[in-house]
Amino acid sequence: MARVSIDVSKEDFFLYLIAILIPPLPVFAKRGFESPFWINLILCVLLWLPAIIHSWYVISRGTQSRWNIFKRRSETQRLLG
Repeated sequence: MARVSIDVSKEDFFLYLIAILIPPLPVFAKRGFESPFWINLILCVLLWLPAIIHSWYVISRGTQSRWNIFKRRSETQRLLG
């Protein structure tokens, strides 16, 4: 029997949970003020469930979170002086 492994980071798991309550917030964390955020915000105002599904889709696409980018920049600046 084949085993299926799903690799979900702790950050993504947390974003999936937040997406249930506030769908646009994880989309903003992943993509910033790009078009997926605005699409999700409109979906959230119109219909809640499609906004959650869209949020989970954006999270699962595997793009790096904007927060990790900021964290790396601060670590690089700290190391460089």
